[in-house]
Amino acid sequence: MADPVYAPRLLGITNRPESSLGRLVNQILDIGAGIEVGVAATKTFLGQLLAFYVLALAFAERRGGGATGHGPEQLRQLAAGLRALPQQLRDLVDDHDRRCEQLGHLFADTQDVIFLGRGINYPIALEGALKLKEISYIHAEGYPAGEMKHGPIALLDARVPVVSIAVPGLVFDKVLSNAQDAKARDAQLSGVAPIAPTASCSTRCCRCRWWMNCSARC
Repeated sequence: MADPVYAPRLLGITNRPESSLGRLVNQILDIGAGIEVGVAATKTFLGQLLAFYVLALAFAERRGGGATGHGPEQLRQLAAGLRALPQQLRDLVDDHDRRCEQLGHLFADTQDVIFLGRGINYPIALEGALKLKEISYIHAEGYPAGEMKHGPIALLDARVPVVSIAVPGLVFDKVLSNAQDAKARDAQLSGVAPIAPTASCSTRCCRCRWWMNCSARC
């Protein structure tokens, strides 16, 4: 029998505590997103992200702010920001419904779509491609933006829309550079960018034909 000292401590994050995962691990974090009515259940994906975020806040609090040095007041502000998410998401969905109604007819004959993201936004690109496939039955793929030149760029032309996720951070300028590479191939470039970007940001983003606002801010 293995020494209990070396036994792994397992935590499961799931929307269904009675699932097989719940039977495998001793500790369960139930995201409580409710029944998945549709295949494209983005709420479960978002719920998992929020669970990880709250875990990070809890760990930071226990360690006195962690490596980033966030004090108690900063942690409280981050937690307060989470509580503001429901209304922000309602406003975002209303805004995107209007935008998508205007843009949808422009992509009626689209057969392939590529989503690009760097770092933590790569999983968002994968999720976006998955949802497009599930809902519209259009072929879509998510790629790490930094690897675009290692194959995906050969697929780009005027018939292939590219969705670039460009959120301010350490790799923001590199994401914009990747987007410009896609534009150079005549791809129909759309972007997911922050609300009210700064002047320097907007001048570099203007090469994209359409920008969808996300909830982040420059």
